[in-house]
Formats: sequence, C-alpha cells, structure tokens
Amino acid sequence: MDKQSQLSSLISDYIGKLVVGYAKMNDLSASQLYILKLLGTEGDKNCSEIAKKLDISLSAVTNLVNKLAKKRYVDRTIPAHNRRMVMLQITEKGMEKLNESDSKFMEVTNQLITDLSDEELDMLIRVYEKFHVNYQIND
Repeated sequence: MDKQSQLSSLISDYIGKLVVGYAKMNDLSASQLYILKLLGTEGDKNCSEIAKKLDISLSAVTNLVNKLAKKRYVDRTIPAHNRRMVMLQITEKGMEKLNESDSKFMEVTNQLITDLSDEELDMLIRVYEKFHVNYQIND
C-alpha cells in the first residue's frame, strides 16, 4: 500500500470511530451535534442554511431538528419581519449539552495525544491547520 492510501485508510478509520464514539457519548447523532455546534457558535439559522452547510436535504434537516426540539435542545421561532420563515435557536439546555459534549471531546483528544512530545504536537497542529485550509479551498 502506498503512503497516500495508507494515510487515507488510517484517517477514514479514525474519523469513523471518532464520529460514532463522539455521538454515542452524547446520545445524539453526529449531524445533530453539528447542528447544535452551528447554532451555538454561529447563532440562529433557518433549516435551509443548515441543509446547505450539511449538504443534506431539507427534509433530512427537518427530521434532525424535530429530534433536537423534542429533547428541548433547539427552539423554533418565527421572526416578525418574515412570518413565513422559521428560525432555529439553541436553548439553554442545548448549550449545556454542547458544552458537555465539548468537554467529553477534550477528554478523548487528551487521551489521544498524551504520549506525544511538544514537537509532535506542534507538527500535528501544523498538519491539521493545512487539512483545514485545503478542505476549505476544495469546499
């Protein structure tokens, strides 16, 4: 196996396990967590904006939001300036869940990097920063 294939396989395996494990820790799907993260960091959004960010159908977003609303993690509001639009906002309970989720993710991350030297951490940070830039260029 060449280096690119080996790296691709390692990343795919790692991300799959991380996403599934992260979601299981939080009793939410990865998509539900992403919606909470969007609302918690970027503010109120409508379903169309979320569908575009997640690159999924509007009906899929509606289904995800219904589940989040049922758990009282998000609220739907209708703005006075456009009565046809429904805006989503994260609730206090949703922010608590997001903060709890972030704390758990930090614990997992700390377990992963515990044996890395400062030089290895610096290199890993640089690599992930490049991943981030390359992903945005190709997005």
